[in-house]
Amino acid sequence: MVLNSGFDSIISCPPTGSTFPLINLAYYWYDPTGLSTDLFNSCNTSGAGVPANGIGVQAARSGNGYPGFISYGENIWGWSNAKEYLTGHLSNSLTSGAKYYLEFYVSLADNSKYGTSLIGAYLSTDSMGYDGSLFLTLTPQVKNDTGNIIVDKINWTKISGCFQASGGESHLTIGNFNSDTITENHITQVVGSGWSAYYYEEDVQLYKVPAFKADSNHFICNGIIDSTFLD
Repeated sequence: MVLNSGFDSIISCPPTGSTFPLINLAYYWYDPTGLSTDLFNSCNTSGAGVPANGIGVQAARSGNGYPGFISYGENIWGWSNAKEYLTGHLSNSLTSGAKYYLEFYVSLADNSKYGTSLIGAYLSTDSMGYDGSLFLTLTPQVKNDTGNIIVDKINWTKISGCFQASGGESHLTIGNFNSDTITENHITQVVGSGWSAYYYEEDVQLYKVPAFKADSNHFICNGIIDSTFLD
């Protein structure tokens, strides 16, 4: 249901050293705040490449590319609270009252100085616009466990969850929806030459939970029976 869910369909090869939000080069994806969410692809052989790029080395989980975003940084470009996000389009709007399962994967970039647990996905009825916001104060329907600070720089870590749609959701936005003050209670310092918590992101999948069978009255999400989803 997520268009270009692996970020492999691109308008053109991401250039090296651009301050333009390169995520806009992936079909059906864009940067909602206009800061500088990145896109990496194996067609680039230098700073915006895969697996090696200017932020670290990471093989794509699937396909040829992936985006990268700052979830926390030390006064990014002199601004406090600034965050990077990526917004994508769904193939169909969600149905009111229907239950859905969303998953995506992140990996902390090698140059990152911090890791954080505050990463989530917010589904909206329309696109996020360029309104000058440095960060988006939204409540994600699916988010990483706040106690699970993601510091793995080798493997891809899955973030997933279930939710009930309000109806009409047609876009999803991934990132950190918290202020620096809140985020600083959920970070840890790691070995890295940078100044931020920078994550690569891959493989966004959204599924509608099928109708329950006669012999099953619950849906199991992440191995936990959630009473919210009792039929």
